[in-house]
Amino acid sequence: MLAESPRKGFAPSPGTVRRFLAPAGPGVRVDSGIESGTRVPSGFDSLLAKVIAAGADLGEAAGRLVGALENTVVHGLETNLQFLAAVLRHPDFLSGRTHSGWVEERLAELTAPALPEDLAETLRTPRMGEAVARIASGRRESQGAQLFRRLGERPFSGLAPGPGPGEVLLSEAAFPGAGRPAPFRVAATELEDRGVAVSAEGETLVLGSSRAAGGRGRAAAGGEVRAPLAGRLLSVRDEPGVPVESGEVVAVIESMKMHWEIRAPAAGRLRAPEASAGDTLPAGALILTIARRSTARFDASRPDTTEPPP
Repeated sequence: MLAESPRKGFAPSPGTVRRFLAPAGPGVRVDSGIESGTRVPSGFDSLLAKVIAAGADLGEAAGRLVGALENTVVHGLETNLQFLAAVLRHPDFLSGRTHSGWVEERLAELTAPALPEDLAETLRTPRMGEAVARIASGRRESQGAQLFRRLGERPFSGLAPGPGPGEVLLSEAAFPGAGRPAPFRVAATELEDRGVAVSAEGETLVLGSSRAAGGRGRAAAGGEVRAPLAGRLLSVRDEPGVPVESGEVVAVIESMKMHWEIRAPAAGRLRAPEASAGDTLPAGALILTIARRSTARFDASRPDTTEPPP
């Protein structure tokens, strides 16, 4: 199990482990050096734990390992748990039809969401994050929440404390019309100002996270270039006023022994950087800004009349 995001090109995902629940079961062994509260720095390898399963044959061992991975909870940073489970249950893997380019060929399939659509939709219902966090933490319901419940606010129906710490049960009432026969058990952890991490069926979502969903590492409309992941800034273009083309490398970050090139989101002129080479940056940190031009490509032979954003 690695601290990385297969859906983001297997980018490293350093950070602090807010909750770690290791799996157990027949034939399952876990070798790990992390626990809840462990800080996973950007300067080291991304290995978090080795989850091992034994069985009478490949099918039994793979089935046990899938079950173990789906019952592993890591909140606070991204992992490749869902990707590993998808590989293990794939018929090509079980029949030995994989090859050196198989992951690349099947990447979209192997990184597809694991949660049933109705469950994911229910979890993303407005205010669901707050409701799940309250129940998982054992906090009492506020008067305002009680009023919402009386008025029939959906997130506050069909939720109950689960059998373990940080667990919540979603009953049939949380899925109107879906006909689900039994409650779903999810593990939830508050991530301070980043929302609530919720894990179910091998998938982890972050709910109530409008700030985080604003796009770590994505360039804003004003030409902002932000760190796509936490790490050490190796280099940054410190050339205010110099023109750049869309896609041109403007910075490089090192994270977990890998180098990541950060490219200009559009043509324009560089502004003075907000960070310097050698700085350790969190994911989403502003590195520099580009004063963008209205045209798709930049013509260096013409004077730049673009007014910088206010």
